[in-house]
Amino acid sequence: MSLFRYPSSKHSRRLSPPRYKRYRSYKGYLQHEFERTCVYCRQPDASARNLNFGIDHYRPKSLFPKLAVDYSNLYYCCGNCNSYKNDYWPRAGEVALLNPCQWRMSEHIRFEAATGRMTALTPEGHWLEKLLELNDTAAVKFRRTTLATVNTL
Repeated sequence: MSLFRYPSSKHSRRLSPPRYKRYRSYKGYLQHEFERTCVYCRQPDASARNLNFGIDHYRPKSLFPKLAVDYSNLYYCCGNCNSYKNDYWPRAGEVALLNPCQWRMSEHIRFEAATGRMTALTPEGHWLEKLLELNDTAAVKFRRTTLATVNTL
């Protein structure tokens, strides 16, 4: 089952929407592009009743205003991950922030179905897990419950 699992290949952009003046205009494209799944925690939007999904600026718009409406800088993201990431951008010498279009995410972080936890495989994966609080108690419980429900169907 691929629920919550990270892709083994880099994400390749398939869509080429027109250039919009407002980044929110891209949400439908991003939802389709990323198969209705948060690029960071792999949460499907259909299973998140009270969790708003939106648009993450990989390079924060506060630091990179020229990229605010650049489609290649935008990702489909759940509200929790977007809130935790906020305006974070690594400074010189800090661990890179994983970008699903530039990195094979599964080489850096892995979902463990038996425990519901995300296991970091590299320093970048560890930083992502820590920054986004991927293994907080509620997230782990939700993933385990979701898997148990799906497995009974």
